[in-house]
Amino acid sequence: MTNVGQRLAAIRGGGVPSRHNARTIAALTTNPGCARRAVLDCAGVDKQRLAAYIDYPARFGQSQFAITRGNTSP
Repeated sequence: MTNVGQRLAAIRGGGVPSRHNARTIAALTTNPGCARRAVLDCAGVDKQRLAAYIDYPARFGQSQFAITRGNTSP
């Protein structure tokens, strides 16, 4: 049996792993039951690239609401 790092590299394919950021960490904590998202994040899969590859590209960039919300200070 292979170790976890090798298994995640196999899921990622030839792609370079992406690093976690505030958005990916928030998504994991907000949706802990989403196993697919967790596996993709753990493997470091570029989800926007994956979506475009399977013919489901993002229709637009990050929403202005999300940008404004992220820029507000607590």
